[in-house]
Formats: sequence, structure tokens, C-alpha cells
Amino acid sequence: MNMNVEETINKYKDKLGQNDFGFLNRVYQTNSKVYLNRLKNIGFENYNSVLDAGCGYGQWSISLSKLNSHVLATDISSSRVIIADDIAKSQNIKNIDYKQSDLTNIPLKDNSVDAVFSFGVIFLVNIKDALLEFHRVLNKGGRVYFNTNGLGWALNLWHNEPNKTDDYIPRETVVKSFKNTLLIENGNKKENGQQVSDKEDIIQLIENIGFKLIECDGDGLINITNNNNEIKPFFQKEYFGFEGVTEYLIEKI
Repeated sequence: MNMNVEETINKYKDKLGQNDFGFLNRVYQTNSKVYLNRLKNIGFENYNSVLDAGCGYGQWSISLSKLNSHVLATDISSSRVIIADDIAKSQNIKNIDYKQSDLTNIPLKDNSVDAVFSFGVIFLVNIKDALLEFHRVLNKGGRVYFNTNGLGWALNLWHNEPNKTDDYIPRETVVKSFKNTLLIENGNKKENGQQVSDKEDIIQLIENIGFKLIECDGDGLINITNNNNEIKPFFQKEYFGFEGVTEYLIEKI
């Protein structure tokens, strides 16, 4: 980890909960090549403008900024936007603009960005609403990357309880996820928390909105550029024989 980044992160140790600080630390302990290689494999480079929708603490934003001319990074959490901006400034990165924003109400004009990157966040809102918003802000032919969590992901959280802390209980996440899934399926507004998705349903949704599916696969497995970069998936394609984390690369028709 870059020393300036480490010093910046440590400023927030006593200001964040155990789970949030642990996550912040983990994403920046990961070698930046992991993020860069994955972005190269999905072709997210040499764009004039890229939206990092749901940027969190900005680890992907920084890598996107190294491969593209300009990045707009948004997150619903004002504290995460502040911390992400602070970390970028500690590295003298000047081509990222951070703004607080919901995935379903992005502060951009219609047809104004070349690509949308959204890692590990779309399932926190109504997925259909988020994809409609991505479609609105994208230029024709623009591409979107996002990922979803399937039944196997939920089973893994229930059985193995990864990253459990005093303020993060994986089994509670599972219960809320199933409840939200039912609420959305019945046409109701989801509550705070995640949802569980089925790959075939997401593909149908993509097509209905007006996107073309380029490719979908397990987390970290899409490689449309045929690079020989070493890739380290963060999640499994399947858990217990069921769909785990699936990533999608799509294009606005």
C-alpha cells in the first residue's frame, strides 16, 4: 500500500465502524494491478468519460482514472465520497470528480458518458431502476459493467459467515436479501439491504431495457480483450452448486 494512502486511511480508523474500516483497509491492501488487470480485460480503457456508479471508497475509481481521461465517481454515502476523494488527492490524482448520488438519480445529462462501471452495488437498489438510469446517461454504443449476487452467494454468507464483525452479521444480510427479493417480485419498494438475482432474469431485463449483452460470467472471468493478465476473482462463480456472483458486460443499442 502506498504510504500516503495508508496515512490517509488511518485518519479514519476511529471515525468508522469495525466493518467499514475493515473493508476500507482490505480494498487498498489489494494490489492495484488486480483492479487494473480486470478493467483491461473488460475493455474499460481509453474512454473520454467513465462513470464509477457506487464508487465506495474509490479503489476502482483510481484504477479507472489511470486508464481513461476522466472519471465521475458517485456514491450514496457522503462519508465514503469524502474518504475516496481524500485518498485520490493523497496520490495527486486530478481526473476524478467525486459526487454524492444515488444509482437511480445520477447527476448527469442524457447521453453524456462513454461507459458505466458499477462493482458490487447495483443489488442495493432496484436493479431495473439502476439499469434504466445507466441507459439514460450513456452515449449510444456505450458499455456498462455490473455484477449481481445469486442464491449460492446467499448460501455462502449463511454457512460460512465471511468477514463477520460486531457490526456486520452475514446471516442478517441474507434474511434482508430474501425479503427484498420478494418485495421487488411483488412490485413493492425494497427496504435497505441487498437482493438475490437469477442470471436468466437479469439477461431478460437487460434486453427489455434496450441493452445488448456482450458477455456474462462468474466474477472476474470476463476477458473480451484476450489479455494474459493474471486475474484474482473476489468471489466464486458458484457456491454449493448454485449461482454465486455473476458479472455482466452490456452495450447500449
